[in-house]
Amino acid sequence: MTLAAVAQLCSGGIIAENLAVSKSLIQKAAGLGAKVIFFPEATDFIAPSSQVSALTRSKENANFVQELCAAARTFKTFVSVGVHEPPAQSQDADRCYNTQLLIDNNGNILQKYRKVHLFDVDIKGGLSILESNTTIPGTNMEEPVPSPVGNLGVGMPRDIQSAFSSKH
Repeated sequence: MTLAAVAQLCSGGIIAENLAVSKSLIQKAAGLGAKVIFFPEATDFIAPSSQVSALTRSKENANFVQELCAAARTFKTFVSVGVHEPPAQSQDADRCYNTQLLIDNNGNILQKYRKVHLFDVDIKGGLSILESNTTIPGTNMEEPVPSPVGNLGVGMPRDIQSAFSSKH
């Protein structure tokens, strides 16, 4: 039997702290025999909308992905992790992609999935959360890829609940 782990953490606005916790969880799960470790959406950071663009484009955020790839390689585990991904320079300068990465046990990124269905709620006189203000929507679902626990279809909860994913 192959063991998978689900990691949970309360990411904040300091990427280095989120990285330290994430690497510790990878080490712990791998030490317990996990061959695949699943992290949540936005593991790299959770911050106010006004800070998302700068944090996404920071050296610390680029380092976050590099360090998780190195941890996957060191501990010989697959890692699925949600991060903020900057767009190509010619694209939207103020927004990013909400991306789920699948990293193999050699530290290679096997797949990048960009969230398609953004969470926008604007209730007149009440709650207003507009993910589209900071996030560029992805355009497609990705094909499942082999892993130690079977084929994995990388996605995010908002997309999985939509009819879009069932058509692909």
